[in-house]
Amino acid sequence: MAQLRSFLKVHRSVLLGTVAVLFAAAGAGTWSYGQQHGFSSWSVFPCMPFFSEELPQISMLNPPAFAPNRNLLVSYAASDCSCVKEVSLRITPHNPLPGANNASVNIPLPVRGERKIARTDAQNLTFQPWWGQKVTLQIVATNDAGKSGTTEAVDLTFPERQFYHPIARVLIQEREKLMQHPDDGVLREEAANIMASIAHQPSNYRGDPVVLLALRGGAVRLILQKDREAAISVNDLLWRAATRIEDAFARAS
Repeated sequence: MAQLRSFLKVHRSVLLGTVAVLFAAAGAGTWSYGQQHGFSSWSVFPCMPFFSEELPQISMLNPPAFAPNRNLLVSYAASDCSCVKEVSLRITPHNPLPGANNASVNIPLPVRGERKIARTDAQNLTFQPWWGQKVTLQIVATNDAGKSGTTEAVDLTFPERQFYHPIARVLIQEREKLMQHPDDGVLREEAANIMASIAHQPSNYRGDPVVLLALRGGAVRLILQKDREAAISVNDLLWRAATRIEDAFARAS
């Protein structure tokens, strides 16, 4: 018994801190064990992630801008009383097109889970089909409790991407037609024939199997599926095939 009293006397601060944390998890505001037991009152850490009703705070430090290499630069500061667990870039097309996927897209940004963050991220969005379009940007911060805060919305026009490879240009032209008129049967058949024709000439795209599958799959989809959703999915395939051909051409130049 004497050894137990000695252990409690030496380690009471550690034990008390452990109990305080348990009370915090139970939702207690303050906790006191009682002076008769030799302990003074302790206040529970006031900001636990599962009880805080506060939303994460986040703001843009500088307006979003494009770097010379076409990467999108976003600067922001975020904070939360518990932990900023996730940060994402939300992009929403400003002018919806009939043949485009106009849903908002959330792109995760790299974070390590901290209470305060201030950083600049460069995002390579060349695979996204927004070039030449106006979009709305927001940065979203989410804490451990799943609550989210957002920055003010900022409008930004993606610069027009230039295509120099002749096959990539043809694919982009067909995509632009389908985006404006996804239900036009003549344009759909034209796009399907062009995609199938290019697919049968591997030298046009260095035999890239990803491009081959995109072109064949897109052509078949346009012929067999007559709904607008098929045209929207093919527009995505056209963009990815064209950018892949263009990027390979640029690396070889």
